Amino acid sequence: MLAREAFERFNKAITPEQQRNWGRQEETALLRRVHDPSVMDVFEIQLKKAPTVHAVELRLLEKSPQQGVHHGAASWITRGLAIEEAEIILNIYRKDSGPNSSELKRLTIARRAEKLSAERSRFIEDGRIYLRVDDEFGQSDECEGTSDPMSGQDTLDDEDVLSNDGYSDSSLVEVFGRASCDDPTSSCIPLPSKFGSAYCKANKLHRLVEMELELHVGQANDALHGLRLALADKAVIFRGVVRPATNYSMRTRAWQMVHSIDTSVKQCAAIYRKCRLAMIALGAGPDILDCYQELHRSQLSTSAAAFTQGAHDHRDSQLPWFWTIDIPKDTDSKSWLSEFYRIQWLRAKAAKDHWEEENELVTSEFQWAVNFFQHRSKRWNSIYMARKSEGNCGAACYAARQQAVYDRLAEQAELIWQGMKADGIGFHHGT
Repeated sequence: MLAREAFERFNKAITPEQQRNWGRQEETALLRRVHDPSVMDVFEIQLKKAPTVHAVELRLLEKSPQQGVHHGAASWITRGLAIEEAEIILNIYRKDSGPNSSELKRLTIARRAEKLSAERSRFIEDGRIYLRVDDEFGQSDECEGTSDPMSGQDTLDDEDVLSNDGYSDSSLVEVFGRASCDDPTSSCIPLPSKFGSAYCKANKLHRLVEMELELHVGQANDALHGLRLALADKAVIFRGVVRPATNYSMRTRAWQMVHSIDTSVKQCAAIYRKCRLAMIALGAGPDILDCYQELHRSQLSTSAAAFTQGAHDHRDSQLPWFWTIDIPKDTDSKSWLSEFYRIQWLRAKAAKDHWEEENELVTSEFQWAVNFFQHRSKRWNSIYMARKSEGNCGAACYAARQQAVYDRLAEQAELIWQGMKADGIGFHHGT
């Protein structure tokens, strides 16, 4: 059979150790599937995706409270990361609006800046509890006066958005002083990463450092996921919308879609770079920094040809590193292939077992049909003998006729089965 041949060919290509391990997984799943259906998950891919910031926050909240850390510290740090993201998005939106933006856009920016300032003030007040700050710090001298929400828009460029200002070994007084500035362009949120790992360890804030580092990993995963989606959308739009556009109106709408996606790419890249700078400030080890590498501007481009089947001159093209960030760091590059082969082997064996079972059932059903015809023939033969001994010729003739019918049915069934050339199958009368 085709299923058996496919499985045997697959089975010869893997190692004996893989055969034993995967066979045990299948056997365990089949034995326990009635009482625990989740064991059948072995037939699906088991590699885990990179955790999101919400998954990390949930895991931290479900942990038992750690000594020296106030309850709700994980949620407080998550709020700080969200505020930083909102500041980055606001700065990019301000820059894209330009110096001659409409009054409505300026009003929108001012409202978003005011809301962000209120959220930052509440965050700072809560930060005095989690960071154990007893003194009240006033505003810094450099923050005197009010700030125009549109200020700096004509000189703000991408590098300013992605600058690493604020990540240094600053004291609590300096950080809280800068954070108290009512400046929507400021991103000095009093998080442990702003003080540096050395300062936090010296002041017994190492638990908060560990929490923020885990949350930054989740935030980086979210940013890279959004970046991959945006780049893929951009390639699809170029191929399916921009190139087929035949008039000015269609091209205008198409390029508006491209510019909107470029903004999303810029936002995700800025958030990721901010995360990586925070990881470095928190003392992240090589195991994390090797996985979350530096993001270059050249890696943010995409090619529609990469999504085109049969495109030429792309055999040696390589995707940037962040396209494979969902692969767990503790596995090597062959883990995907190993997982692929495991799933294919299990499914090939399941298909083989399924068709073997079907073959056995069909064979048995054919045998049962022949057995039924033979049983009915014997039954009518006994009736014939009984009626003949009684001298009832009419009933005896009818019984002999019925016996002959079932004998012919049994013979025809056997001839049909022999014509199908079933190997190793034999019929025995009376079984």
